[in-house]
Order: sequence, then C-alpha cells, then structure tokens
Amino acid sequence: MDLRAFGKSLLCKSLWRGIFGEGPWSVTVKLKYMKGKNLEYWFRTGLMGTKHGSAIWLSLQKIEQYFLKNLKWRIHSDSRILIGINPIVCGHEDISILESLLSFFHKNGIFTWDKLISAWRGPAPLWKDASDLCLPESLVLSWNSVKDALGVCGIQRFGSADHLIWTVPNAQLSVRVKDIYSDMINSKVSHSSSKFPVALWKSVCPLKIICFAWLVFNNKNLTWDNLRKRSWQGPSRCSMCESDEESNYHMFFQCKSSLQI
Repeated sequence: MDLRAFGKSLLCKSLWRGIFGEGPWSVTVKLKYMKGKNLEYWFRTGLMGTKHGSAIWLSLQKIEQYFLKNLKWRIHSDSRILIGINPIVCGHEDISILESLLSFFHKNGIFTWDKLISAWRGPAPLWKDASDLCLPESLVLSWNSVKDALGVCGIQRFGSADHLIWTVPNAQLSVRVKDIYSDMINSKVSHSSSKFPVALWKSVCPLKIICFAWLVFNNKNLTWDNLRKRSWQGPSRCSMCESDEESNYHMFFQCKSSLQI
C-alpha cells in the first residue's frame, strides 16, 4: 500500500465532508475558511481560502488541486455550465467534447449548454441537429456522440438547479476512501510532495534556465491560475491557443501552440 496516497485519500474524504456535509465540521469550514463564498465561486476561481488556519486546514490545502479536478456539475437547467470549461458528469462518466467541436461552438457564440437546445418536450430538452448548428461533416459524428450522452444525462427544465458534486471514476453513489485511493494509484500521478532534483542545480545549463525549470516544477509561474490567487482580474484564457484556461500544466503540456514550438 502507498501510505502517502492513502493519507491523501483520507484528506480528500475529510474535505468532501466539510464542503458537502451538514455537521459542525462543515459549518466551520464554510464560515471560517470559505468566508461565506459559495462552492461555485471556489470552483471557478480555484481559491480555497485563507492560507492561515489550523493544522488540519493547512493539510487539506495540499490536496486542493486534486479535489477541484474531480469537482463536476450535475446538470438540470444547464444554463450555468460553460461548455468545455466546466466538466459535467453523466451518470458516472464525464461528457467530453473534442477541441475542434468546442472551438466551433465558441466561434459561433455558443458558450452554455442551453444554446444547443432547440425546444423542450415536457421536462426533457430536444438537442439541435448537426444541420441546425451548420456543422461541417468532420464534426457531425462528434456532435452525435455528445447528443447520445446528453440524452441520458437527466436534464430537466423544472428540476432542481444545476449543482456541483464531487466524484472519482468508478465511484459509487457515495465516494469512499477506497475509490479515491484507487483513482490516485491508477492515475499514476504522484500526490506526494516531491522535491526539485538537486542534480539540476549542478548542471551546466544557464542559471536562468534552471530557475525557470524550478518555477515550472513547483507551479510558481505567473500563469492566470496563480495570478487569481493574488486577486488579479483578467481573461484567464491561454493567450496562445485561446481555447482553455491558462495554467502551468496547460502552458507546457497541453497548449497546441507551445507543443508546436
């Protein structure tokens, strides 16, 4: 057993109870640390709250990014969820959209899911066809697969409002520590605190390159996700590809423009 991953799993469960629970621990978290801000604000900004607090709260901040990654929307009225930005969950599976289809939607002013509804049949939506959206042939199959997934998503016009849930792959209705631990192990991502390789400081590279590598390794670059933590206001979009949120990981491992360079 990976004890570090298991410890992180226990922290995730504690944070999950604090955010979604109704007991004294949940009340304390929401009043003292979230400062009355709702869960949607935290999800959109990535600001967990004060950097000061009890030892328990400081330990919970270590798994903030992992927790936010598995925070998803359960669709009902569908007007608050941004396409391609806010992940949504259908049953226990995510609905993902190809970047080419997402780019087409954004270029045509379609940013929320309600823009893709042609009419309502009772409480259930009727989604627009490829011809209604004037999709090119290369994107028709992609949209049809998304429509099939949305068809079983349970969107209801008069249902409860869209709300955030926290889940991990293959989890049951109630996320267990075992589910979190399995996801951490299977994702092959180290959630333990790793250190910058000491050997790099002794390499023959120019010092400015080594310092830059240290910033990338420790997620200290002034990308928009880090600037928001300093209360900066801005577009938060990647200035190179303009198709995703700008973060340290996106800039160096996902951005198409950066990868081409």
